[in-house]
Amino acid sequence: MNTQNQPSLLDCDTKPNTTEILYSVNSVVVRLAILIFYRRLAPKRAAPNFHLAITICMIICVIDALVFLSTLFATCRPLNAYWMRTDSTWRQNHHFKCTNFDSLTSVLNAIWIAVDFMLAVLPIMLIWNLQMDVRKKVRLVFLFSLACLPTLGAIMRQIAMRQVYYSDWDYTCEFLLSYTNTN
Repeated sequence: MNTQNQPSLLDCDTKPNTTEILYSVNSVVVRLAILIFYRRLAPKRAAPNFHLAITICMIICVIDALVFLSTLFATCRPLNAYWMRTDSTWRQNHHFKCTNFDSLTSVLNAIWIAVDFMLAVLPIMLIWNLQMDVRKKVRLVFLFSLACLPTLGAIMRQIAMRQVYYSDWDYTCEFLLSYTNTN
């Protein structure tokens, strides 16, 4: 068996890749659902800037997920090596090359963190213009500002996933952190 062209088991491990795919799809669905809910909070005529900001966030979410997923699958040559590289028989009989995609996931996560922050701030813009008691406004703003907590989760996820790409340790905590962050 020629092991010179064979990547190490760590290089062949697709757990982080699978996590990133599921996280990306899950994130875009959850964020789009929240943004669609926000669109229904105010009529377009009453808050055109609010609707514009929501539309921009929706476009960013969809484009980012599509670019990430299409790029992720293009990291391996040939293409089927992306999902076949964990099969030891296939790996012994085929030559392939997969590039490291951790910088791509770092960019994706940075954009998700920015979108999470926008999701927390958007309703505050709308609430502050309502005709209600200032104390009620402050309470509502505080309530919606709690939405910044998932942003902290996304930052912790980013730190944890960087460790996963450069180690051979158990991925269970990172999976839980990823899905806790999006749910």
